[in-house]
Amino acid sequence: MLFNHIQGQRELTQQQAITKYWGGEIESVPHPKYRYGCEVHPHGWTEITQEEFAQSNFFRYTPLAIGWSRTLLGDAHLYFMHDDTGFAMIGDYWEKKVSVFKFGCQHESTSEEVGRCLMKYTCKKCGFVQTIDSSD
Repeated sequence: MLFNHIQGQRELTQQQAITKYWGGEIESVPHPKYRYGCEVHPHGWTEITQEEFAQSNFFRYTPLAIGWSRTLLGDAHLYFMHDDTGFAMIGDYWEKKVSVFKFGCQHESTSEEVGRCLMKYTCKKCGFVQTIDSSD
């Protein structure tokens, strides 16, 4: 995987991304037709529709890092987000089509009011915590 860190308040290193999204080292499998090595998908890899992508957090937050990976489906551009999730895009030049995928934890959060207009959300699966202040 090729990996580029984006400057920001929170840093994500390549090794942290590999551990978090693949659970350890990235495995490689041979392409069935061309025989070159392809990297396996990160955990939670699911194709999403254009509508789901348009309404996702991809357009609300800046990714922490971006990456590139050769997969069995094609060359994927990976976007690692702040909430331990990510998005991938694979473009098919000949079919004139772009496929979009999400990966990482699909959060199931519990909520807790911790102050006036202040909510704390904790994922039951991975423990990710996000605090949101809804005051004006």
